[in-house]
Amino acid sequence: MANGNNGFANPFQTNFFSDLLELEPRGAYFSALPETQTPNQAQWFQNYFDDFMNSFYGVLGQQIRSGGAPTARVTPFATSFAQSKPFASLPPFMRPGMPARVFAPPSRFLTY
Repeated sequence: MANGNNGFANPFQTNFFSDLLELEPRGAYFSALPETQTPNQAQWFQNYFDDFMNSFYGVLGQQIRSGGAPTARVTPFATSFAQSKPFASLPPFMRPGMPARVFAPPSRFLTY
């Protein structure tokens, strides 16, 4: 073993903290979001986490059904997912925190 290879893997060879993001998908999801958010954006992204996980499990399921080993990782998927679902692309009436009366003013009923 003169070459320094003693058969054990070096635990510090990879980034330990990035592996923690793989164990806790919520951390990977929220770390991939834009840093500057309005309160409405923060609420929307918090509510969208379940859709993110459903999409990620769907990718894993597709990989398993195709006969291969699941190789998808949460961190790269969260980065691509957060960029593909921007809050700004939502129509204004779908954004949280916006009152419905702004887009649908009260109507008057005329009775005869």
